Amino acid sequence: MLAFDVKTTIAKIRNDMPNGVHVHTGTQTPVTIDDVLDAIQTIGETRTYVIKTLMAIYVSTFLGKSDPLWLMLVGNPSSNKTTLVDLFQDAEDVYRLDTMTANPFSSGQRAKEKPVDLLPLIDGKCFMIKEYGTIFGRSDEMVKQLISDLVAIYDGEYAKHSPTRGTVRYKASFSHIGCVTPMALNKRQRYMDAVGARFLFLRIQPYSTEEKCQGIARIWSNKSMDKKTARDVVTKFCLQLKEKIDTSASITFTDESQSKLNNYAYLIARARGIVITDKITFKNEEGDIQTHYEPSEIQIEEPFRALKQIKKLAGCLAMVNGNKQIGKDEIEIIRMVTLSSMPVRRADVLRVFEKQTEVTAKQAAEFLKKNYKTVKRNFDELVAIGVLSKSKGLNDLAQVYTPYPKFLEILTNS
Repeated sequence: MLAFDVKTTIAKIRNDMPNGVHVHTGTQTPVTIDDVLDAIQTIGETRTYVIKTLMAIYVSTFLGKSDPLWLMLVGNPSSNKTTLVDLFQDAEDVYRLDTMTANPFSSGQRAKEKPVDLLPLIDGKCFMIKEYGTIFGRSDEMVKQLISDLVAIYDGEYAKHSPTRGTVRYKASFSHIGCVTPMALNKRQRYMDAVGARFLFLRIQPYSTEEKCQGIARIWSNKSMDKKTARDVVTKFCLQLKEKIDTSASITFTDESQSKLNNYAYLIARARGIVITDKITFKNEEGDIQTHYEPSEIQIEEPFRALKQIKKLAGCLAMVNGNKQIGKDEIEIIRMVTLSSMPVRRADVLRVFEKQTEVTAKQAAEFLKKNYKTVKRNFDELVAIGVLSKSKGLNDLAQVYTPYPKFLEILTNS
């Protein structure tokens, strides 16, 4: 249920919007995405793709219960993750938490103790968790339990049995946004792998040197950041999006955009595949002990769920932008989500292909300033799951790694 002050805020906003059309005070001009982008600049945020993606996840809440969009926003500390998520606190149908305790979705407590299960509270809402790091910092047992619950919940039905309450069943569907730092995520990556195709990710790009200088100058200027105004604009825009939703209307996809999204789905499915390797030790011709790793088990998901997710996300981004057809902006944001929706160690080594189409592990290690064996091991994993191919270089020397053609455009942004 919405808190009293949130209801009051929304009531006031609706009062300012005759005939259900959102207006600025004293005008009849609808709030646009440009107004939102202008507003977030007052709090020092210029990376427009982040707020657009968050808006798209919010609007997806009202576009059918199948294939809900769950997004993990990954960024360094002080990268504005929490600030941007906080802008949605007054929006309708948003349920926000800082963290969760054990068994939050359906408690095993006795009925007479009046357990309040989380799942029915977030049904049909955009569920936001401001900091997954506090959850990932709990015990292994709790993290594994939470992740396994999320896997079961994603498809819309959840049943849990306990000796004290018996079997409790819920049907629930919700969109979801979580925030986490790269370090906290990396520590629990093996558990997140278990969620498989449920989460999409968006990694916030670090600030450029110029952006950092502007931010530091803003702090020394003693100008207070106008968070309230930004929050009001976001609230109005969210309500406007919800009121304009017409489930019978569809966003059109050109043949080119369909082809791109197909390739993105294949890359997401393959790049987050699970590879189990065995350590192989042998002696070379000189008698030295050599070690390398060979894949023993490979699990790659089919691309269908990933395609449904990014198709839905692209359509929601088009609604946020006020477009009827998927264009370059939507495709670029989906590309960023695609490259984020894989283990960070794989995304890191794939960065080398932004500058060149083929490379040896040694060249990549020098370019990325990473350990040669680590780079080679990640390259070989990417070969095993069908993202890269490898062949002997000139004079049959070092192995050369190359992205498969349909992935090359995504990695090079060409």
